Amino acid sequence: ASSIMGSSGNNDDVVVQPRVVGVENYITHNGDFEFFRVKDKYYDVNLVQGWLENVLETPLPCAVDSAAIAGMIDLLRTQGSFALSLRYAICLTLNDSKVEADPAVPYPTHAQYEEIAKYFESALQDVLDSSNNGNDDDGGGGVITLEDISSNSDRRAWLASIVAERLRGQLDANTLPIENTTNNFLDASFRRKQQRGASS
Repeated sequence: ASSIMGSSGNNDDVVVQPRVVGVENYITHNGDFEFFRVKDKYYDVNLVQGWLENVLETPLPCAVDSAAIAGMIDLLRTQGSFALSLRYAICLTLNDSKVEADPAVPYPTHAQYEEIAKYFESALQDVLDSSNNGNDDDGGGGVITLEDISSNSDRRAWLASIVAERLRGQLDANTLPIENTTNNFLDASFRRKQQRGASS
């Protein structure tokens, strides 16, 4: 998985470089994972297991619930990775997110999440470069660091809006470098969000 690291000082250039970092999770307890809640709906662990195989692109190693716990940890732990954060957002935070073993629209693959993540990485670098050149478009003033963005919800929203605008532009031009199934998934999500914004 890609991970973002950076170093900065008050007046130094910020260097952002993606890198691969291995993460291991050890599940030491077997039992008590009977359901999972998404959008105030509870799903049985058997359905969750089939869904995890789909969204993680990994066959269930065995039917015990500790394997499902490990899969959920893989889905929930996203720190430092735009691709994993995208997967989390699509699987768990959209208004129509739900647990289903056989979805009508296929989930993006990990490779597709990585392609979309490049837009986040590019936007992040542009934001950092812009602030270092005295063009702080978010109105916060001064040089922006990775910590400034990660610790400030307004700056995170600003970064996300830049990415969304770039993705919309690519979507409208139909030039996203990913397969049609993901274009359909993203297109439906963006259009629903635009319709909700227009109606409010």
